[in-house]
Amino acid sequence: MQDEPRDPSPDPPGPAGNGGPGPRPDLWRTWGGLRLLVWALACLTANAGVQAATFALTDRIFAAVAAGGLLGVLLPCALLARGTGGSLRRDFALDRPSAGVLVWSVAAALASLAPTSVLADLSTRLHPVPQHWQELYARQLPRSGPAIVMAYAAVMLVAPVAEELLFRGILQRLAARLWGAWPAAVLAALAFALLHGEPWYLFGLVGVGLLMGCVWALTRSVTACAAAHAAHNGVALTMMLRADGQETAAGGFDATAATYLAASLPALAVAIAMLGRAARLQAARRAPASLKS
Repeated sequence: MQDEPRDPSPDPPGPAGNGGPGPRPDLWRTWGGLRLLVWALACLTANAGVQAATFALTDRIFAAVAAGGLLGVLLPCALLARGTGGSLRRDFALDRPSAGVLVWSVAAALASLAPTSVLADLSTRLHPVPQHWQELYARQLPRSGPAIVMAYAAVMLVAPVAEELLFRGILQRLAARLWGAWPAAVLAALAFALLHGEPWYLFGLVGVGLLMGCVWALTRSVTACAAAHAAHNGVALTMMLRADGQETAAGGFDATAATYLAASLPALAVAIAMLGRAARLQAARRAPASLKS
């Protein structure tokens, strides 16, 4: 199985020719691909289990999302990395991207809102949201101050990091070894959409997953993917709060929506192009001096 390119921010090797230490072992050197895939699936299962248990206890969907991400994904991965002498930053690509990478990742996410909304609307036309799910969405919409804070923390902090760590940092990375960067992005996007379990939003979720896959392919940074994911989720939640949950019904594609979409697509293309440029500049700055000479 051919290895994919190195991460942009690995621990540097020791000085050449003076007996310095080489790169420290990490999961991607000591664990095989199958073992990492099993780990990712175990985390997904744990996430779902913790979410179900938390929802049964609290009847709060955003609390369940936060608990699942923290206890089912982030804590186990942090313990695994620490137990093998690594870290979340090094083993799971939770690095510190440059300001340019972060800005253009978020810009791409914001520019994708109209296209992914159109795709989600198409899904709801083909598969309307069931009545009991509409009632659940409306009932779970946060209205008190603490509930709103919990909702934003869940969808903008915990869920983006946990989901991007698994879907891009592990699944897409593994798939890229077999089929290349862009087929892997498609595969991870499909897995991301299907495992959300909301078929009435399937096309929109695939669109979001493809955007995050593009960000990963360009940056190799889970942090950049999580920032884009957080921006997308934050705007979506804000729109839900402003509409008081009424966005769960299929909307209409009118002239205003068409104009917004027509403006968003070029903006998305520019943001992705600029993100690629920022990622290349970041990689050049981080390259060892021996590679620059």
